[in-house]
Amino acid sequence: LWQKTTHSLSMRYLYRAAEGIITPSRGSARDLAGFARIPEQRITVIPNPVDVRSIRSLAKEPADHTWFRNREAPIVVGLGELTSRKGFDTLIQAFAILRGRKPARLFLMGKGSGHDSLKKLCADLGIREDVEFAGFKENPFPFLARADLFVQPSRYEGFGMALLEALALGVPVVATDCPSGPREILQDGKYGAQVPIEDFAAMAAAMEKALDSPPDAGHLAEAVAPYSLETVTTRYIEVLKP
Repeated sequence: LWQKTTHSLSMRYLYRAAEGIITPSRGSARDLAGFARIPEQRITVIPNPVDVRSIRSLAKEPADHTWFRNREAPIVVGLGELTSRKGFDTLIQAFAILRGRKPARLFLMGKGSGHDSLKKLCADLGIREDVEFAGFKENPFPFLARADLFVQPSRYEGFGMALLEALALGVPVVATDCPSGPREILQDGKYGAQVPIEDFAAMAAAMEKALDSPPDAGHLAEAVAPYSLETVTTRYIEVLKP
């Protein structure tokens, strides 16, 4: 408790003394302002950049999995650490509802402490054969690019990079309206459906709608423009110049 209190106090002092403060989203700026007890106007928001050229180049490699080679049903992809914060339990429950309505498969990339409990949840829901725990992928983009839908079910996100990566590849997305990046990235639903945190029924409905009526890939790619390397680098130069 003493260490936590000391750490909090030192952070508040350092932030107050800083000449400039940068966060990757408006939501994280609000959180930091409240924590450090400083005016939010002192914080500059510069999003994390996405290297669209590199992502699209890496996505051209083969997606080495039988589901992608011999497509028999739409594939929903999830990407991230298998922990409670990422909300994959919500996605699995939503997928079970979706799977009861139409053929589909769920391809999860990532590892983490929740791996075994998530597998058990799939077994309990009777969908184990339609859910692939693919583990960590050094290059996830071939699989992401060939997905019919990407879902980000997080309870909390500092930013939401995987969401941007999916949009850069023209993949339809569904995301929870969690703090603090997804709403900003999706521009209040303009580029993808947003559902309440842990609402797997709403998530299932949004997933079904996105699969039945996918948006234009070019439209989705527009969402990435503010996060390009060139745009973000220019903003940093503007803020950091003497």
